[in-house]
Amino acid sequence: MMYEELRATLHSESAEDIDWITFVGSGEPTLNRDLGTMIKVVKTITSLPVAVITNGSLLSLSEVREDLSAADAVLPTLDAGSAALFRRINRPHPDFDFERHVEGLVAFGSEFTERLWLEVMLIAGINDD
Repeated sequence: MMYEELRATLHSESAEDIDWITFVGSGEPTLNRDLGTMIKVVKTITSLPVAVITNGSLLSLSEVREDLSAADAVLPTLDAGSAALFRRINRPHPDFDFERHVEGLVAFGSEFTERLWLEVMLIAGINDD
């Protein structure tokens, strides 16, 4: 169904109106076990580049890094430079830690050959120094 909607949208819109196909949503896209397949199928439908916006929390998992490898750009989040600040800003699950988050980002960055754009939210007086 998603693919048919994409085809219809691409057919109905002007080529100048769409510049990227982006996976993002009301949840973390890397939680979808079919993400890698979806990216690959979308790339067979259109020559537009594909991006994934992610909080990066699952980049420590090799299967997630593999799924994302088909994208043209990945935009993971890193809002803090320390574990304490990470907890304060992102309020992660108690079992998720900053070190694993950074290790996943580094691992992905060493493997991914396309555009890797880090998303950083700056908060006045908290992480803007």
